[in-house]
Amino acid sequence: MNDCPFCDAADAVLGNALAYARFDRYPVNAGHLLLLTRRHVASYFEATGDERAAIFELVDAGKRLLDERFRPNGYNIGINVGAAAGQTIAHLHVHLIPRYTGDTADPRGGVRGVIPSQQQYPTAAPAAGGGAKTGATQAPTSTEHAMEGSYLRFYVVEGQRLHGALLWEWLLRTANKVGIRGGSAFHAMAGFGRHHRLHEDRFFELAGNLIVEVEFIVTADERQKLLDLIAAEKVRLFYAEIPARFGVLNPDRDDPPMQESQS
Repeated sequence: MNDCPFCDAADAVLGNALAYARFDRYPVNAGHLLLLTRRHVASYFEATGDERAAIFELVDAGKRLLDERFRPNGYNIGINVGAAAGQTIAHLHVHLIPRYTGDTADPRGGVRGVIPSQQQYPTAAPAAGGGAKTGATQAPTSTEHAMEGSYLRFYVVEGQRLHGALLWEWLLRTANKVGIRGGSAFHAMAGFGRHHRLHEDRFFELAGNLIVEVEFIVTADERQKLLDLIAAEKVRLFYAEIPARFGVLNPDRDDPPMQESQS
């Protein structure tokens, strides 16, 4: 199909007669590979046996490539079939995602994380067939609502403006509009930048003005919405991002519900 982005194999890094591999343009981790059929086929269940075999031949070849180039500590292999499972492009593709020690606070449960509330195993295992064991003690209700996301920090020149407003104020207002739960802005006292000269009144040596650090803790969806809005304004911003686990201990009725990011 001419309008399918996965029908074009120009970015292939590996391939065989029926399938090819390319790096994901929006990687979950460094080295995230996609394994795709050359023929336009919507899902794994519609592929031929030979196409399925060709895909998994490339899973093995992809692992060898990633082991050599990125040296990960583990892998997740996943296929989304249908919109309810998160498939957004109707062309069969298998995700080969390298995992690195520390890339998430608690990786236990792995692919169970497609439903974030079910990633961790319960204290009492269910009986075969999915029913709870008779008389089994159920896991207590957690007093912690926690999820994975990112810690984002932007470095903004104090007097920099966008649409007539100070840029650091615009960032806070924009984050509030997209539903981010909170943000803070701080003045930097001193620092140095790419030229390695220490300054007390300018950080990253930007026009001699003080820097304001604007910070947010965000889900993956919130992160992408905010970065897309900034990119659309074509404003140059330096930022740092760190994986984060965040939540509320002993939440009460006034705490907003935790919106899980989509897989």
